[in-house]
Amino acid sequence: MAGIYRRGKVYWGRANRQNREYRRSLKTADRAIAEKRLRAWLDELDAIAWGDKPRRSYAEAEEKFIREHLTTIKPNQRYGMA
Repeated sequence: MAGIYRRGKVYWGRANRQNREYRRSLKTADRAIAEKRLRAWLDELDAIAWGDKPRRSYAEAEEKFIREHLTTIKPNQRYGMA
């Protein structure tokens, strides 16, 4: 089961997949856009369930690298930390 709901002025999506509940901001106040984004998100969740790997943007990869790895790297010239 999936659906959209509002928190303040922003729409959020809710989905139940494989006995787990997922919630995500759809980052819009327009219901039509929220429904379109919900369908795209549900398609992505279904693809992941079947073993596909979702496409990620460079910005997402960069953010993950900074959050998970940059804090453990010693300062040096390669990463511009010297």
